[in-house]
Amino acid sequence: MAEETRVEEKTVRKSIVCTFGNHAPIRFWGEFKTEKDGKHIDDYVDILWDGRRDFGHHDIEYYTCKSGKRIYFSSYNSGETYGSHEPRTTRTYLKDVEAIKAYFGEIDQMNEWYRVCGNVDPALIVDSDLL
Repeated sequence: MAEETRVEEKTVRKSIVCTFGNHAPIRFWGEFKTEKDGKHIDDYVDILWDGRRDFGHHDIEYYTCKSGKRIYFSSYNSGETYGSHEPRTTRTYLKDVEAIKAYFGEIDQMNEWYRVCGNVDPALIVDSDLL
């Protein structure tokens, strides 16, 4: 008779600090199964809009807090590396609906704003003064 092996699955809570060009760093928290490392920003956030292109790309991402509210930010990945294996990424904190809309205007993607604006609930955005 074969012996059955039982693997105990455990959930761990980990964090990562996200830095922004226009805001103090924010610590994001996530709960992960033991096999997931939780070392990359993608493990903590969801995508509102993915603007991937061949070389460099813009995204609008958000972190969902325990309260259910969201912290929105843009992420620009240049696609270039600067002496390491990772491309340079610049993040910008987006404090409200107007800031999100303005970011789409800055990157000349207003048509994309009108496509995703219905997914942004102003009542769910974390006020920057509360951080």
